[in-house]
Amino acid sequence: VTGTATYDNSNAGTDKDITVDGFVLSGTDKDNYTVGTVNTIVKGSIEKAKLIVSLQSSPLISKIYNGSDVATLSSANYVLNGILGEDEVTIASGKAAYSDKKAGYDKEITVTDFVLAGAQKNNYAVENSSAVTSGDIKAKEITAGLAATPAISKVYDGSDRASVPAAKYQLSGIETGDEVAVKGTAVYNNRHAGEDKVVTVNELVLDGADASN
Repeated sequence: VTGTATYDNSNAGTDKDITVDGFVLSGTDKDNYTVGTVNTIVKGSIEKAKLIVSLQSSPLISKIYNGSDVATLSSANYVLNGILGEDEVTIASGKAAYSDKKAGYDKEITVTDFVLAGAQKNNYAVENSSAVTSGDIKAKEITAGLAATPAISKVYDGSDRASVPAAKYQLSGIETGDEVAVKGTAVYNNRHAGEDKVVTVNELVLDGADASN
């Protein structure tokens, strides 16, 4: 005997009703029999279809250095392979991280913990646990200034060169915990002795463990 079997709906799930009807007998003596049952219901399951998530670096994944390795992707960076027909399935979110927190270009980004969205999301499961792409962390712009103290002073030596103590420099915009210092070339407005003279500092150079960020 054969028949036609259909689930109660097309969605993935367990303990689902399957209706079997349209029974057709076969065999040498089939004409001596009739099927008394018009249809019957049994139980079955539909497993979730597998999806593979891949990533593309366009649109560009980029951020300004902020002391963290967290990356932010747009929906257009995700590619889903394995969606059936006209099903609506997308990636709602994922946990994305650069290889480290430092500024740089074309840095590796790994994304894990994919979360599906869309009308048919419950019919699918992501097969791969992670995917890799690349992106940039741009160096952060900071502001340098000079504090009122300590005073800049020297004994007349015939030149306009000035020596600025490290404590005189002020940097704003440094991320918490980062080690960044600055130094520069300082000159008085002229070489003559005097008080309250204008000192100009230029050619500033950053220093410290996190200066390149």
